[in-house]
Amino acid sequence: PTRSKACTWLQSIGCDVSRSPPTLLRALKEGLVYQQLVRTISPYYFMRHKVSTSHERGAGSVFVMVQQFFDTEAVIAVVGCQKLDIKALTAGKAREHLDLVQTFRTVHKARRSEAHHGGW
Repeated sequence: PTRSKACTWLQSIGCDVSRSPPTLLRALKEGLVYQQLVRTISPYYFMRHKVSTSHERGAGSVFVMVQQFFDTEAVIAVVGCQKLDIKALTAGKAREHLDLVQTFRTVHKARRSEAHHGGW
């Protein structure tokens, strides 16, 4: 996954992200983009698990939330078991973030193509 593809996709689903590599990476590292992605994919999960405040729980807490979201049966059914490198994500490693955005894209696509949304 390239930075420009990730940026284009994020913008296409309503995430307000910059095309500037450092600004995009900073936004991803802060985690608010991932909160928005979880909300877009599963409003139920977003509300039930207080995702909107996950960034307030300290460095890396958003990525712990993402790991927990990825550990749900509905997500595992789409992308299998994912083990995030929370340390690398918290440090702002570009490759880890681009891979994570790509995984979210796969989940989002599957979610949209499903006729029945049970479990989400």
